[in-house]
Amino acid sequence: FGHWFKAIGNRAVTFDGTSQNSPNAHWIGSVLLTDDESYAIGTLRMVDCGQNKAFEELDKVIKDEAKSIGIIEEIVRLDKKEAKAILLKKGLSEKESNNVSTYTHCEPPEDYFITSYDMIGKSGVWSHFGSWDFDRALIYNTLKKKEYIKQTILQEHKKLMPLNLDFY
Repeated sequence: FGHWFKAIGNRAVTFDGTSQNSPNAHWIGSVLLTDDESYAIGTLRMVDCGQNKAFEELDKVIKDEAKSIGIIEEIVRLDKKEAKAILLKKGLSEKESNNVSTYTHCEPPEDYFITSYDMIGKSGVWSHFGSWDFDRALIYNTLKKKEYIKQTILQEHKKLMPLNLDFY
């Protein structure tokens, strides 16, 4: 329905069918899954304030996507002052903390969170993105790298053929 709101209502939308291949699929999916109202409100505020920019700015400093996601999930529940204090404890400078909190704790534009009956049939999709485990994804992506696979194969080969040391 977001297309209708954009075209007919001449209104901006936070997330709709055309943005499902963006990071907002995770954020909106997590909002739909949670029973934590402060998380839902904070996450919607963040998405309304800057889409995924809070994460992007934080990850420039942290350089660990899973850790950055965890920090975002922690600070969106808090007020701006508490969020900035957490960011400073995590090693961000005052400037970096202000930059991230600009996108997590702005005065958001008016927002209507509209859901529809057809979303029930799509719950497998949005819940998949909303419950994405970034730590597990990191593990999987690490283990499938060619360098890791080659190293593992060589180690296993050495275990099976220990007498032929000249082979290596």
